[in-house]
Amino acid sequence: MRTGEIGDIRVDLLADELLLWARLGREFPRPGERGWPAPDGPYADRWDALADVLIAGTDRGRSVVRAVTTVLKELEFIARSRPYLQEASRAALMEYRFAAQGCDTVTLAEVAPALGVSPVPVQDIAWYAGFAGLEGLPTG
Repeated sequence: MRTGEIGDIRVDLLADELLLWARLGREFPRPGERGWPAPDGPYADRWDALADVLIAGTDRGRSVVRAVTTVLKELEFIARSRPYLQEASRAALMEYRFAAQGCDTVTLAEVAPALGVSPVPVQDIAWYAGFAGLEGLPTG
């Protein structure tokens, strides 16, 4: 799923990937395995607790998956209207996105400020014109 920077991950795909993993988890890396390593930062204990719940396959785990998926889909829905951008910025942003890729998507970088996460690394800072708290990374 991840081919660029973490901020460029599409929120709708993130929710879909979580559902796929929860339903077909045996075919994908489990939390803590090589393909899905555990973080070693301040949230490692929370990640471990979440991984334990998801792996157990209990009603609680299914409830967590539903809740997280609902939150991701709501974030994507709210962010799609771009209420935090002025009309001129929104128009310029849409013009750039459609010229560059012929589509518009809501990415993790766009919802990260609502989650209190900043700065967020992104590949193409122009894709996010008018957004605050983003960090463009050099290409190549």
